Amino acid sequence: GEGEGEGEGEGEGEGEGEGEGEGEGEGEGEGEGEGEAPLPPADIQSIMDGFDAADDSRDGTLSYDEARTIIAGLTPGQFESLDRNHDSALSKEELEDAGAIAPPTTGGGCFKSGNPLQEIQQYFADLFLMGLMLAGLLAWRRDF
Repeated sequence: GEGEGEGEGEGEGEGEGEGEGEGEGEGEGEGEGEGEAPLPPADIQSIMDGFDAADDSRDGTLSYDEARTIIAGLTPGQFESLDRNHDSALSKEELEDAGAIAPPTTGGGCFKSGNPLQEIQQYFADLFLMGLMLAGLLAWRRDF
């Protein structure tokens, strides 16, 4: 009778210990996959907005490393969820599919190019045009 009791106690103790350990391990594994939040829409838009500046290879796609220059905390799982065709690169089309809005392709002054020199040139060009317009209005006023 004593052997049976000890055996049952040991078996129950070991089983509970193993069960708890397995449960914790499974929970951590599930937590890593499920706990990895999808990329917020604002971050997807940030990748689209910085696309051209981050495309160091100039191949029209972003590698994982290039995308991480925009979103430093981007995980491989988040990158893969955006990479619909699984070619290990993000295209603008894939970002649009994920909800990003493509920036305008023509100049127009209302979007940021991501290139500070270009933005300064645009600013001075706009200032110059306003000056010309003002000079034209003043000259036109003198005619009357």
